[in-house]
Order: sequence, then structure tokens, then C-alpha cells
Amino acid sequence: MSVLISHFKVHCVELLKQVASSGRSLTVTYRHTPLVRIDPIAPKTAQLGVLRGQIEILGDIVGPEDAASLRDWDADDEADLLP
Repeated sequence: MSVLISHFKVHCVELLKQVASSGRSLTVTYRHTPLVRIDPIAPKTAQLGVLRGQIEILGDIVGPEDAASLRDWDADDEADLLP
């Protein structure tokens, strides 16, 4: 759908509601030259539980693998890697 900017200024809210409900883009023109395109926002998809049953957690994912690896790790060593 395409409208002149003068029409858009008068009917802005109505046109935006049309874009949202129809899912179609709206092109606003100035002297019949495209100025801006207004696209509807895609609906959000559910993220929670999307990987349920597809991932298996083996062991402790929070703590270190063992006490020796915790002693060997030094935060100062990683600071040297930063640019």
C-alpha cells in the first residue's frame, strides 16, 4: 500500500493500525517518490521450553570439574589475554 505524506499526516494512527492488523507494508511518498516504508513487527515466538527434551545435562554445570582444576585456574592469567 502507498500513500502521499499529506494523507499520512492526517490519518497516521489509522494507517499504522492497518499495517499492524493486515501485516502489509506501507510506503509513504513525497511527490510520488518513496520516502519511507513502514513494516509490521513480526509476532514474537515462544522461547521458553523450545529445546525441552533435546538437551541432556551431564554432571555439574555450575561448579568446576574437580578441585584440582579450581586450584589451577588463575583470573590474572585471563587478564593477559584481553587486548
